[in-house]
Amino acid sequence: MRTLRLILITLTLALVLAPPAPAGTTPTELVFGVADQVVARLREGQPLNDNQAYDLVDDLILPHLDFEAFSRLTLGKHWRQASPEQRVAFTHEFKSMLIHTYASSLNTYAGEAFEHVGERNEGDDRVLVQTRFVRSHGEPVRVDYRLHRRDGEWKIYDVVIEGVSMVLNYRASFGEEISRGGLDKLIQRMASHQEQLPGVKIP
Repeated sequence: MRTLRLILITLTLALVLAPPAPAGTTPTELVFGVADQVVARLREGQPLNDNQAYDLVDDLILPHLDFEAFSRLTLGKHWRQASPEQRVAFTHEFKSMLIHTYASSLNTYAGEAFEHVGERNEGDDRVLVQTRFVRSHGEPVRVDYRLHRRDGEWKIYDVVIEGVSMVLNYRASFGEEISRGGLDKLIQRMASHQEQLPGVKIP
């Protein structure tokens, strides 16, 4: 779970530095588009309240992510076995969980920067953008983004930190839970957890 937390915080900070990209933007340009006004806000040193954090998530992070692909790849074989209603419910709860994590991670920003390492075409309108997450203390962290083109726009569907995939981490964790109690029980547990969280509720 510590690895998942690092992945989510790093993904959050990276996306905060990348505003929604205009049509025709390349995957690397999307990842490295710098939102100066957001960085300035985060560098003020004043913690964001719940509404400010969720507004930033809604404006700057959600447009970049393909939650349907995140959900489908995360569930793997369980997605293929799920009913349409279960797929919709899981995607909603998974999205809500990630939004809460992104919003709570925003105040961890401490002047980190990203460096471009490379870009690799993986075929079928899929690209891997390779970066380094440069911290003020400690070694740089390798962060790779998997993007695919959907409806004419590049969307992130996985992030890999030091070789550890966010999708595969969640697949292993959720897979164990589904094996013990089934998909419906996982969805109910995620929904219950969201209801107990303080702050803004995700509709």
